[in-house]
Amino acid sequence: MTSVFSDHVRSLRGDTPPDDHEIEEVRHALRRLLFREMRRRGLDQLEPSWLGVHGWRQWIVPGAGDEDDALDELTAECYLFIFVQRGRSLGAQLDDKPTIDGLITLNVRHFLFERQKRHDPLGYRSYEVVHRAVRDALDAERLFRIIDPAGDAAAGPTKPNERMSRDDMLVRNNTVLATTVESADQGSETTDLTVTVADWPSDLMPEIFDTGGPQTIGRLAERLAPRIDHLAGQDIERFRFKTLVDPIKKAIRGAWASLLDDEIGATAIEIDADGQPTAVRVVEPDTTLEAQNQITNLDRAVHARIDATDLPEPRRRELHDLWRLVRTHLDDDRGAGRGRADDGGIALPSHRQISGSLGIHRRRVPDLFAHLRDVVRQARASLGHRDLT
Repeated sequence: MTSVFSDHVRSLRGDTPPDDHEIEEVRHALRRLLFREMRRRGLDQLEPSWLGVHGWRQWIVPGAGDEDDALDELTAECYLFIFVQRGRSLGAQLDDKPTIDGLITLNVRHFLFERQKRHDPLGYRSYEVVHRAVRDALDAERLFRIIDPAGDAAAGPTKPNERMSRDDMLVRNNTVLATTVESADQGSETTDLTVTVADWPSDLMPEIFDTGGPQTIGRLAERLAPRIDHLAGQDIERFRFKTLVDPIKKAIRGAWASLLDDEIGATAIEIDADGQPTAVRVVEPDTTLEAQNQITNLDRAVHARIDATDLPEPRRRELHDLWRLVRTHLDDDRGAGRGRADDGGIALPSHRQISGSLGIHRRRVPDLFAHLRDVVRQARASLGHRDLT
């Protein structure tokens, strides 16, 4: 059985870099897999800025083609995450397995998890609180799990006094929960809790905006316990976890945005160097380039400068891909390990690895780095005297 991803990893381990056709085939397959996982999590309903892709209002632009939308940019970064940063370990797995498609899917999920945790910290923290509250209710037999996370057939309520193993894996978006043993046995329809939980976020504020570890999460989860216990009294028998957690996440994000001055414009929430949530402008005013998030501003300026060069379109695309790789290593401490320090002392993969993973002829890599250095210098200059380190 042919596997696009497995064949690509084998090709990356070989002496001949993958050709353009193979690179495109892998990107299209990865794009489809990535969007499928986004839809499974409901991330396709968020603006791209919530996953760190700025300058877009939606993931797919009708009529724009697969290479000119926010999903394509996220796919390119997902490719780096999987095939560049983890290519060596994936290749080792192929020594013992005929296919690694399952590992690719797992890595796509890890990629989305890391992006959401980093660029949507309030949504992630809200999920942790609600998930903890539901898990505690399951342990105390105040709620009962009906189906497993994959959405298999109903398995009946949790047996009394049976403590679940690996409980973090037992509650997912599709998980159906019952408020009583009787309602679990009846097999009734599920209730959408969007309206029911509309005022629940007020129990979590303002502490939800503060950083904190498991103890803080536990204290906030305890505040939701009476709300969960009251569901049965509201004639709610069965519900999906997704309809509980999604409205709360949305309300928490909205509450934070309402605290910001209206002049700040469209924003996303990111964690600053001190671990605190901070607003990042994602739609700048026409006359200024604000430095709320320096790396984001530099990234956008570099991409704009690349688009403005007089290089042929194939070379511009290679520059975009090369910059995304450099930015990945700027953002990730793991990029400071093995490799060649080609750009400002940042340790990168070898030219051969870059050639293979990005589909760029090895002889062009040094020239592309030279062009990229000039572009980055121009982009930094365009940002004035702001500190970009």
